[in-house]
Amino acid sequence: MDATSVQTGLWIGANMIVGGPLALVALVVARETIRSLVALTLGFRVFEIQCGVGKRLLERPIGPVHLVLARIPLGGATVARSGFPRRHRLTRAAIALAPALGQLLWLVLRSFGSEDVAASISKGPDRPLCQSSWKSSA
Repeated sequence: MDATSVQTGLWIGANMIVGGPLALVALVVARETIRSLVALTLGFRVFEIQCGVGKRLLERPIGPVHLVLARIPLGGATVARSGFPRRHRLTRAAIALAPALGQLLWLVLRSFGSEDVAASISKGPDRPLCQSSWKSSA
């Protein structure tokens, strides 16, 4: 095995160990933020936003909302209630579908962008930037 393949393997391993959990945290935080914003928009009162499952590591009130960060970043919850029982089911469904609607909105906005940006996002870079310095130094 040459040094380049060892460095590439270490880089991929470090990205999986560090980047994987960070990506999960970012996805959970984004999903619960969208849910809470949709709940507030529909007239619900948001009591708690929990990001993660398991033992609670951090619990802070931000205004009337309690923000909770838990140990395992695999899910979350938004606790919201409405004072209007007639539209309760419809608005709960909208809150549940809010992350998917946010992603759909992102895809629609991305499709109206320029062709170069859309092509570069779907194709990706030609080669990783970290390897360009390895190739020139070897």
